[in-house]
Amino acid sequence: MPFSTSFRPRDMAYLRRIRTAVELGSRRKMHALMEGIHHSPYHARSLQFDDLRPYIPGDDMADVDWRATARSGEILVKQYVAERHQTVVIVVPTGADLCGAASVTETKADVALMVAGLFAWLALRQGDRVCVVSSRHGSPMVARPSSREVAVERMLVHAHQQCSLDNPTADLATLCRSAIRGVRSDGQAIVLLDDWEPDDDTTSALRLLAERRPTMAVTVPDADPTADSAVWMDLGRGRRVPRAFLADSALADELTEQRERRARERDEVLHNLGIAHTEVETTHDVVARLLTLVKQAQNAR
Repeated sequence: MPFSTSFRPRDMAYLRRIRTAVELGSRRKMHALMEGIHHSPYHARSLQFDDLRPYIPGDDMADVDWRATARSGEILVKQYVAERHQTVVIVVPTGADLCGAASVTETKADVALMVAGLFAWLALRQGDRVCVVSSRHGSPMVARPSSREVAVERMLVHAHQQCSLDNPTADLATLCRSAIRGVRSDGQAIVLLDDWEPDDDTTSALRLLAERRPTMAVTVPDADPTADSAVWMDLGRGRRVPRAFLADSALADELTEQRERRARERDEVLHNLGIAHTEVETTHDVVARLLTLVKQAQNAR
């Protein structure tokens, strides 16, 4: 059950805000995140050295590694990995549920779009294209992939604008299938999960997406209203939740048990699908959590 509290909406200049945060933060961490540039399975001339192999008649003599040849007594040539630009697909289940609170000061939309914006910024820095898959009034919308910052900024702003109480929550399974049909080029997929409780239809759609492209998932869980004395609203009913009700210890235990159960089920399902996964509760945790996620995905591959 998503809850909300009262705070001002954030500035929607996501990429500018992310760039500022990166410049003020750890450059080493961001460099590590950007090291995951995509490599194609074939070999060709590029700046990325891969390995040495025996000389084959017809090879370019400029590729001969003369020092390694002298050491081994066999003519060895340098082999390179060809880098190619790809499309990073970011699936954001926009709608009313993302209006819920991630904490007392941030909505789940704030956190989700910060995650999406960071992945988008990293992709643009690598020369890749970005495609945000979200919804518009409940219907799936697949943005045209772009490597232009202004176009990606529009995608993120549109996604945040659709996170309103007037819009129905997007169907995650439909968004994943739209991402498969709407984006044909290779590349990474990032799926934002809104405290998702696994179901058969969405699990099937995630399996298809993971089979088509390497996929990572980031969950933005619901805030725990029993852990803070703020004034909370029940988004489903649009009513204030009595403080005495939230102070009930039995309710707090039940909410904690439900959160932990959903987290266990998500971890199990996503692990079985081969999808690297993490949870992010605040925008302050984004860089550290995504760094761990990228390392996890690289190790799995």
